[in-house]
Amino acid sequence: MSQPLRFSAFIFGVTILLAGCASHPGPSLAADSPAPALQSTDSFSPEYEFAGHWLVDGDPIPAEMIRHGKQIAAIYNNSGYQHVFTGNYVNATTIVGIQTRLKLADHTTTRMRLTDTFLSPDSIRVDWVALDSNSDLAKGQTGVGFLQRVPATDAGMNGVEDRSLTTDSPAPALQSADDFSPEYEYAGHWTADGDPTPSDVTRQGRHVVSIYNNSGYKHVFVGDYVNATTIKGIQTRCKRADQTTTRMRLTLTFLSPNSIRVDWIALDSNSDLTKGQTGVSMIQRVPAADTGLRGVD
Repeated sequence: MSQPLRFSAFIFGVTILLAGCASHPGPSLAADSPAPALQSTDSFSPEYEFAGHWLVDGDPIPAEMIRHGKQIAAIYNNSGYQHVFTGNYVNATTIVGIQTRLKLADHTTTRMRLTDTFLSPDSIRVDWVALDSNSDLAKGQTGVGFLQRVPATDAGMNGVEDRSLTTDSPAPALQSADDFSPEYEYAGHWTADGDPTPSDVTRQGRHVVSIYNNSGYKHVFVGDYVNATTIKGIQTRCKRADQTTTRMRLTLTFLSPNSIRVDWIALDSNSDLTKGQTGVSMIQRVPAADTGLRGVD
């Protein structure tokens, strides 16, 4: 939400890679319990579908949602904040999870526990509670927001089209032990393949979330350190031109504290990649002094 109570509720988080968050130097997120464990059984059939596009508290900028079985991810960016939400259906009409919200003015982040309750197929009530006081909310602060589905005909969006994720295995299970100490810190800001637009990355124990938006695509990546220098996970990429999304399995290998090799493989053919297609990218850390970002400060 743009304000303490504005939809700070929201997607993969799929890189859906669709958005991005970062905070202070290697900012560890609050250690509160994460969203419910992944239960992505393909047989799960919710009473109401979350996947699609939604308006948050009347804001004309839509949020984008995807679903993989019981697991969902959402990304919502407005003029003041960027949001990534990941959670699970806990019953046929209720979703519970964790949202990370980045305040663009000072790049502080806060985490919120959200409960999304369907009031109808096209309307959701969002009850939230702040899990920390790291930004402009106070820990324990609560609020309510409302989502309205965007019709499929509006702005050329897919609306209620079910853009469920493929059944490929998700990122490694969350292992957010606060005592985990990576050899190289991923949290901060990074540029990809020379693109001047930086990504925003946060870390909680082994768990990482990255958001990277450029002129052609929006990305959300969620993953985990599998050892002190390697991160594995799933990125969701949204193509701005036609709003199609694709999922990619990423392996990030640190070459130095400020350089990472990214090996990726496409998990579907839903956009402009072909399932099984592979590639390599290089990302470089943004120094704290550059473009006013906090980088590694």
